[in-house]
Amino acid sequence: MSPQTKFQRQARLRWVPLKDIHVSPVAQRDYRQSRVDALVREFDPEQLGFPTVNYRDEMWMMIDGQHRWRAYIAWLGEGHWEDQMIQCQAYEGLKESEEAEVFLQLNNTLQVTPYDKFMISVTANRERELEIKRIVEANNMRIARTKLRGTEIGTLSAVAALIEVYDRSGSDGLARTLRIVYNAYGQEGLEAQVLKAIGLVVARYSSTLDDVGLSSKLQNKLGLDPLYTSAGEIRDRRGGTWPNCLAAAAVGIHNRKTTRVKEKLGDWWKQQEKEEK
Repeated sequence: MSPQTKFQRQARLRWVPLKDIHVSPVAQRDYRQSRVDALVREFDPEQLGFPTVNYRDEMWMMIDGQHRWRAYIAWLGEGHWEDQMIQCQAYEGLKESEEAEVFLQLNNTLQVTPYDKFMISVTANRERELEIKRIVEANNMRIARTKLRGTEIGTLSAVAALIEVYDRSGSDGLARTLRIVYNAYGQEGLEAQVLKAIGLVVARYSSTLDDVGLSSKLQNKLGLDPLYTSAGEIRDRRGGTWPNCLAAAAVGIHNRKTTRVKEKLGDWWKQQEKEEK
């Protein structure tokens, strides 16, 4: 039997009136208004793809793409969307259980990892990712997927943490964070939680923070262990995220090793309470 020269899909691309689409209650993820709002803010039909629908019981049932469908409606606005159509991947005659199966198949895809997304963004010349890469390299470090034995000095893969610090404090804040962490802990410190934590410290104390002084006070022959031990005790007492507790621990270590009162940093939790008021 010779192989087919064409692959025949069951679904067909067709135009469907927006007003004729109904959401299947059993073959959809939970609706999130925030997702719709985000799609509307950056509305681009080329990036939205085709919702998947099925014609049964004399109506078009949404299988996958309700947020995109609602984004089209919101973007067009009342009085404008009712007569519009949207191009969909359309099935006909599927049972409700088959709609659910199609949904599972459509969403059984590999997630794009933060690292892959970051590097693809660099290739696409996106300003934020290019700037982060530039800052890392300007500090004699590099971004790589893995820390290979023997070539790991100055290598980091925690791109989500880099983005978080950059978005909070900009180029200068990220550069300072990298230097503080690396000078204090070397390669061992270039992990997500520590980068986020020191990024929080840099953001909060900014102009009053002595970067070199903080690095030297955090240095310990036991590496990160004292920082994590202190943070763990704080987390047991107060709860909270690891980055926040690690930041509080770093400030505590700094202040315990600082003899001059005016050089101490403000108490982490009191500063946080002030910011939250």
